[in-house]
Amino acid sequence: MMDHFAPHFDMLQAAILSTNYHNDIGSRCSCGSKSAPYKCEECFHPRMLCRTCIISTHVQYPFHHISEWSGTHFKCTSLSSIGAALCLGHHGEKCRNHLPGPGRNSVIVHTNGIHQVCIEYCHCEDVPEAVQLAQLKLFPATMERPRTAFTFAVLNDFHVHSLTSKKSALDYVDALRKHTSATFPHQTPVSIGHTF
Repeated sequence: MMDHFAPHFDMLQAAILSTNYHNDIGSRCSCGSKSAPYKCEECFHPRMLCRTCIISTHVQYPFHHISEWSGTHFKCTSLSSIGAALCLGHHGEKCRNHLPGPGRNSVIVHTNGIHQVCIEYCHCEDVPEAVQLAQLKLFPATMERPRTAFTFAVLNDFHVHSLTSKKSALDYVDALRKHTSATFPHQTPVSIGHTF
């Protein structure tokens, strides 16, 4: 089978390596107002965007991994580290009754890794925070002031893996930590202030 690919290895390798570069490095953002140092690692056709645009285009994709151009290479960063917040209750918009100050730092476990996320809860009605999370398909780790949640997708994925390969929860979490940081998986937070 590999004989079929052998004549094309150089071309395929060049195509794969080109994913670590972007033709629009150094250009302005598509909004026209700022430099564009950020790109999404999970969007199908990633564009180089400014901070404001990458946050706004990821309101519905808060767990995508992004990279920032450092001047010589792309370095991993996160939407949360550049100021994005996961706003609950208003289709991704900030609640008009939000509390002053930043939201609550939390850990969200998804199929592509473990994410530190700033969550801003809705305060329009008396809906418990755990219920607000569940309404967005995030299962809270506790009912009282949750700071860790699991996407329904990661719970379903673990269920399928455990049924088909008998993978333990520890092995599955270890794989998620490597998705988050292949270089330093032991530094991946599993809750606020705690690593394995």
